[in-house]
Amino acid sequence: MLALLRPAANWLPRKWACSLASLCGRLHASMPFYGRKKYHIVRQTLANDPKEARRLTAGLLSRHFIDFVIYRRYINGKENLQEYPVIESNAQIVDEFRRSNSSYIIVTGHFSRHAFMPMYIPRFIPQRIISIVNPPIPKSLHPHKIWSRAHYGQMMKFLERVRSDMQFLSPGNSNLFKKLIRGIKEPGNALVVSVDAPWDRNRPGSIVRPFAGRKSASFSTGTARLARLTQSPMILCIPHMDDHGRVRLDWIRSIAPPDPQDVQADIVNTNLLLDDIERAIGLRPDQYVIDVFGQRRWNRKTQRWEE
Repeated sequence: MLALLRPAANWLPRKWACSLASLCGRLHASMPFYGRKKYHIVRQTLANDPKEARRLTAGLLSRHFIDFVIYRRYINGKENLQEYPVIESNAQIVDEFRRSNSSYIIVTGHFSRHAFMPMYIPRFIPQRIISIVNPPIPKSLHPHKIWSRAHYGQMMKFLERVRSDMQFLSPGNSNLFKKLIRGIKEPGNALVVSVDAPWDRNRPGSIVRPFAGRKSASFSTGTARLARLTQSPMILCIPHMDDHGRVRLDWIRSIAPPDPQDVQADIVNTNLLLDDIERAIGLRPDQYVIDVFGQRRWNRKTQRWEE
């Protein structure tokens, strides 16, 4: 795929390059083993109609390829984020924080990277951004790791170029939490964090709960704990692409910091954020980049995940 998508992103018009990326997803979906298995999971979890299940399967498997193409085009100077058509909903939730010099936490999930790219320009986050990023993926001959290393490498290049003032912190750093506290307590900073990142259930600060199509998944309460200890608000944003190719930034809610001693609030607020994220996954499953489908089913009428 890299041999095909790299030159496509480098030389083809965006529409053609993205169409080729979508074709790669459809071809991936047609593979007799992996593609068929994914199709059956999607049909069981998201859509009983065979045609709709095939469409969603192709969309799910195309998302990484499309994001890869868009990242590469930006790195090559072919994408101007300032010209992106962006529609915000409920922007009043975040506007007061944008205008202030106070620091705050923007919470999101692992949705379309393409949709999240404009978020980093000062029009949407005028404060200095603090970003938690994983260390580089080690070299490997495994096909999936080769792809992941290339895709993640482009993601890092994008972040480094889009905002030269961005501060990067690694979760492997033993002093991460202390650095985050210092950063949030300083005025004029915005921490961007994905609260839906998988977390070892045996580590401190973990909660285990149903999530989207999974009956059991583990997450960290660290973001909520950080908000409580620093008395910082959390604002949830769900980015996605609409049917017309426009970026939509849906601001869902703002959570005021609880009492500094209310440890139980870490669990309550983390669950509140995850509830919103899993609902967004059900509404737009082909915009989500982590595999969370399988045992539970999305009910379109009630817009809830069910056993």
